[in-house]
Amino acid sequence: MSKLVIMGTVEVAPGTRDRVLPLLMAHKARCLRDEPGTLQFEVVLPRENDSRMLIYEVYQDDAAFDDTPAWASRFSQHGARPSSSSRCIGLSGRKP
Repeated sequence: MSKLVIMGTVEVAPGTRDRVLPLLMAHKARCLRDEPGTLQFEVVLPRENDSRMLIYEVYQDDAAFDDTPAWASRFSQHGARPSSSSRCIGLSGRKP
C-alpha cells in the first residue's frame, strides 16, 4: 500500500497564532506518540500571514489514517466536522 498525505490549513484570529501554536504542537506530539500509523506531522508557519498555519501529515496507509482517534470523529460520509480536539485549540471546523 502507498502512504497517505494530508495537507491542511488552520486559520486563527489575527494575533492569536502564538497562543494556538503550542496547543497544535502538543497535538502533533500526541499524534506521533499515540498513533502508530502517523509517520510524520509538520506545522509550517507562513511568514506573510500570521493568522495561518499549514499542516502536513503522512500516514502509513489509508487504514492508519482511518484508525486515528483524532480523525475518526472528524469526518463522516457527508463531510468535515469539528472534533473535540479541534475545538479545544480554538478551531471551528467551518468551511471558509
